[in-house]
Amino acid sequence: MSVADRGTVLTDLGAIELAGPATLEFLQGQVSNEVQGLAAGGWSWGGYMNNKGRLLATFVCMVLDSERCALVMRRGLLEPTLAKLRMYVLRAKTKPVISELAVNASVDAAPVDAEYCVEPVPGVHLSLGDAMPADATVADAVMLRFVEAGAPWLPLELGEQLTAHMLSLDLAGGVSFDKGCYIGQEIFIRSHHRGQIKKRAFIVRGEGEPPAPGLELLSAAHGGQVAGHILYGAPAPDGFAAVAALRKDAVEQEVELADGRPVAATPPPYGLRDPKFEQD
Repeated sequence: MSVADRGTVLTDLGAIELAGPATLEFLQGQVSNEVQGLAAGGWSWGGYMNNKGRLLATFVCMVLDSERCALVMRRGLLEPTLAKLRMYVLRAKTKPVISELAVNASVDAAPVDAEYCVEPVPGVHLSLGDAMPADATVADAVMLRFVEAGAPWLPLELGEQLTAHMLSLDLAGGVSFDKGCYIGQEIFIRSHHRGQIKKRAFIVRGEGEPPAPGLELLSAAHGGQVAGHILYGAPAPDGFAAVAALRKDAVEQEVELADGRPVAATPPPYGLRDPKFEQD
């Protein structure tokens, strides 16, 4: 049986589930992506910011039905994100909890047999349901596909340190520019319309095991100083591939991990800039 024929539970991802008649309305005023415009079964990348425009979490937002929504994110972010959501619920008719549904995935295969299933990057089917058997080979293949697509997964290690621009969440479709206010919107919109965003998501490749989330990237163009951080990575045929938040001008010269390993940095499929606002 090939990797393409199997699915697996992704143990490093989990979900926050919100349920109640005001769920979609509540999230619409909290997160960066469009929620109320999504039909049941619809999905979007999204982010949850603090008042300073720094990301507490990024996620795949899945609308389960008219009163239920799930936010799939890195498992380490579940508790702090849940605590922040509960601060704002007040009398809203919705209840956020850490979901008991497992996050499963398959790659280059028929969708996982589950009621709630989406395809956030080409060839990867992400679902919520009963836990499938853990399979490290399949999990690595799934995460590599996320890396190759430049998927904006924020790790706990960088919580409340990066903006949506630094993960290219806006370029990946995780920010709505048409809906009403949400937490952190004013700061994000102000910097977005200024243009010339200095730091974006890059795909970096190197030898050896995948670096740990949060590991620093050093740039010769900046005198060997820190120019970015690793978000997450996966094993690749010639070593590892990872997504990093990295200064765009850093790649003009050599870039290396803080552990001394050199890396090659390339743009993700969606590029590095919004042509309406940023100049080369």
